[in-house]
Amino acid sequence: MSIRAETITKMTVGALMAAALAVPAAADETLLCSRYIAALPYRITAPGHYCLASNLSTSANPAFTSAITIDADSVVLDLNQFTLDGSAAGTGTGVQGILAADHSFIMVRNGVIRGFWVGIHLANPSGAASGHTVENIWADRNTRTGIETRGLRSVVRKNVVTDTGGSTNPSNTGGVAYAFGIDVGGPVSVIDNQVTRAFGINGAHAVGIMFADQGSIAINNRVVDADVGFGCVSNSDTLPQAVLRDNVVLNAPEPYAPSCTKIGATNFP
Repeated sequence: MSIRAETITKMTVGALMAAALAVPAAADETLLCSRYIAALPYRITAPGHYCLASNLSTSANPAFTSAITIDADSVVLDLNQFTLDGSAAGTGTGVQGILAADHSFIMVRNGVIRGFWVGIHLANPSGAASGHTVENIWADRNTRTGIETRGLRSVVRKNVVTDTGGSTNPSNTGGVAYAFGIDVGGPVSVIDNQVTRAFGINGAHAVGIMFADQGSIAINNRVVDADVGFGCVSNSDTLPQAVLRDNVVLNAPEPYAPSCTKIGATNFP
């Protein structure tokens, strides 16, 4: 092979590899989906691989209910590049987009969740949940929290969270409404997420990424436009609340709360 041909071949291979890396994660579609969600509200009661069949929306606003409820362990919910939209209920909504409580090994991925009180809420009131994954989600214009997870050994990665806040739900005492782009407790690994604009109401703080338990780690996240970039609940435990590396915060009066532990000089600012 000539030097020119070898160079062209290497360039072609390099271009193909770069193009492959640039392609976003594919939706599951018919390859893996065993059940399809075609209407709301929907309750998942058995393990399996569930997918949205189309864009779905709801204008209903009953207090503290959810569009999709996961009531089983070992569930994959793939939005299939579709949108789950609750914005028609307005800023007073109490509806959560996707809710699971006290279940383990829940994966939510690949799509848009917009206009809910909480976009995704993987709750753990009994302390038994673990092994959640939230990935490749765009959580947009949710009024209190974009993505909230609780449970050991969970991962929140490669999500985009935008314009979180503005809740006028009557449950907000005195109209004070806090906002959290990503709110996790675990410990949890929070990796390669983008959180842009979180805002509170009536003096309430907005936090880009919030850690509620010890032992979490945050790597390569970006937070833009919030009162606090990274928040960590303070306590007397010797284990760090959250360890931060290679993160960037812009336009936040408090980029990193004092209880967060930054490694080296790899976080900006």
